[in-house]
Amino acid sequence: MNGLYTDGPRQVVTALCNDAKGGALVLMRDRASGRTLWKRDLQATPVLTDVGRGHGAVTLYSVITGALTRREDRLLRLSDGAVLRRGNFTTEAISGDHALLIDRDEAPPSAAFLTDGSRLTGEVRSLASGKTLTRDFPIPVRPGCGQPRVIGADRAGGIGTNVQQYGVQGRTLTVPRVDDCGKFNTVFDWATVPLPKPTQTGFYTDSA
Repeated sequence: MNGLYTDGPRQVVTALCNDAKGGALVLMRDRASGRTLWKRDLQATPVLTDVGRGHGAVTLYSVITGALTRREDRLLRLSDGAVLRRGNFTTEAISGDHALLIDRDEAPPSAAFLTDGSRLTGEVRSLASGKTLTRDFPIPVRPGCGQPRVIGADRAGGIGTNVQQYGVQGRTLTVPRVDDCGKFNTVFDWATVPLPKPTQTGFYTDSA
């Protein structure tokens, strides 16, 4: 056993199989009886993360080695082990049935968040149904200020990471951007579906 995640009466366990294919096992068991409720086989090294504890979900990321080492994420529903999403993302927060998932991008300059600063790419997904409730978060254009851009994206060497720029505090998603008028924040109440019109704060007149 190399990982353990406890959520109320349930435990999720990850274990490496030590086989030639680099296999691993993910299973959930009932804490009282020790009975296995479901299990999944992986060809990767799995790592459990805490987002979702108490909400009936767990996020598992797998380190996959080969010609290139890469990371793949899975959002699992604890009740049945269903994979609600698989790909290159982070689970940022969960509120009730709603999970906020933000995409991680490919390396610059091909990353979507660099080529299109008018949106944050991601989604809100239902844990119960597995359906996407809201896709992407559009950054409104400020009149007379041009298109929103990622801060630092138009500077040589300005972006040293492939992670989109944003902040999450509970139900509040804050996306910092810059346009011809200066830096600003766009704020979303991400857990409300359908997504309400965002607000903009932190208007500055300094240049990017």
